[in-house]
Amino acid sequence: MTSARVWGTVTGIVAVFTIAPWAVYLGGLAKFTSEINGGDYSEAMKNRFIMLDWYVLAAQLFYLLVLITCAFAKWLRRTASMHNMWLAVNSALLVYISTQRLTQIDAVNDDMSLADIAAAIGLDVVPLNNPLPYLRAEVAGTIMCATMNFFLTILISIGGTAEPEEGVAKAAAA
Repeated sequence: MTSARVWGTVTGIVAVFTIAPWAVYLGGLAKFTSEINGGDYSEAMKNRFIMLDWYVLAAQLFYLLVLITCAFAKWLRRTASMHNMWLAVNSALLVYISTQRLTQIDAVNDDMSLADIAAAIGLDVVPLNNPLPYLRAEVAGTIMCATMNFFLTILISIGGTAEPEEGVAKAAAA
């Protein structure tokens, strides 16, 4: 195996493992959405508070599936710059969301009522139960996804610039 194939395979494997932090993010966001909208997901998608979160969550999964496909299909060398740019945008959004949510979590005290919690984190409605554990799970998922994106950027950069196969190099020299 050539260096490009090895790094492409390693990148694909790490991308598969990145689905685990994505699942933590999904679980936290889904339960948080359920708490603030009473389980009405059609109404939740109209909520400005969480719309960016759902967009970034969907983009992260789509991106991971494209990256896994490209890595195992040996297209990483051709698509490395696209993947790195996509990672940069999605990672910036993940950092923005986690920063925003951490600030909201810090504004809540343990002895606050649900109405006070809703006001502290900027909700338009009073949640059914305390949404703080789910908000913390969402933040943990965003931080883990951003961290894995950082590692994927390094692997994509190495795999995308690795030496080509010998046959390709000989054909290019001829």
